[in-house]
Amino acid sequence: MTDALQQVLDETRQRFVATFATQCDSIRILVDEVAAFGPKGPVVALSQVTHRLIGLAGTIGFPTISARASELEHLVDAVGSDAFDASRARDVVDALREAFTKDLASPPVWSPPATATAHGAKILVAEDEADQRAIVTTCLESAGYVPIAVVSGDLVVKTARAEKPALILLDIAMPRLDGFSACRRLKADPELADIPVIFMTTGANLDDKLTGLMLGADEFLSKPIDMRELVMRIQLLLERSRSRPHADRR
Repeated sequence: MTDALQQVLDETRQRFVATFATQCDSIRILVDEVAAFGPKGPVVALSQVTHRLIGLAGTIGFPTISARASELEHLVDAVGSDAFDASRARDVVDALREAFTKDLASPPVWSPPATATAHGAKILVAEDEADQRAIVTTCLESAGYVPIAVVSGDLVVKTARAEKPALILLDIAMPRLDGFSACRRLKADPELADIPVIFMTTGANLDDKLTGLMLGADEFLSKPIDMRELVMRIQLLLERSRSRPHADRR
């Protein structure tokens, strides 16, 4: 593993540890407000912070926290149907605190990603969460790729046209334009339609995967993302893309 990737992972983990107690307090407040006001409460804010926690915690070595946050996300998803189990949600927040102690006692051993076979290939990374974006882009750099990062879906097509990346990594939940809409625009553009697309998302269900495949996506990776798997899947897709005759491409 390169020093740069090690540093990003360590610094992100340190920030996570330093702010986790405050983050849990904030989540508990949001849970209480959603319990009191239902769909009129801060459902979006609670969903966003839970979504972020699932992906980031698992990536930086807090797998139990990621699993508990996933439980909370399922509870939040039920708010619109008036089936929000506030008591269970509060229990999950308490479980997050217990999970923190457990995971902190077992620090991760970072494993280096494989070296890129297509050294120097450009990879467009569309990810709005800053820590996750930093980890992914540094990982790609360590593997020998050239990452190009954007923070919202509306910038994907414009950047792809300008940079002509070899592959595009798309988060689904992004501001201004979601990943599905960005993928639809990519595949509708004759100049960009051949570029392989990998969706990176938290808790993708079958409907999400079917939607992505119908839009022309090549792979789905569920957060938390293992960096070794990410690099391997990129390599396989690029090799498949290079070996495919142009006439057979989308």
